[in-house]
Amino acid sequence: MIIGLAIYNNIILDVRFPSILFKKLLNYPLFFEDFRIFDSMMAKGFSTLVKLDECIEEILCRTFTHERIFFDTKVVI
Repeated sequence: MIIGLAIYNNIILDVRFPSILFKKLLNYPLFFEDFRIFDSMMAKGFSTLVKLDECIEEILCRTFTHERIFFDTKVVI
């Protein structure tokens, strides 16, 4: 909202956006390498989780839930 307000009032802000944001705004396809450039530590953690041969629920004792539109809940184990 602040960026939009600055644009509306013709104010130039020195704000640096990551390249992944520009790709998203231009509807370019996003790849995991883009995320790796944006946040390398989190990308490393995700890569480690993907490479695990064991069940993540047993290791972390967690289940992941995601609520979609109209309160449809999906549990990912």
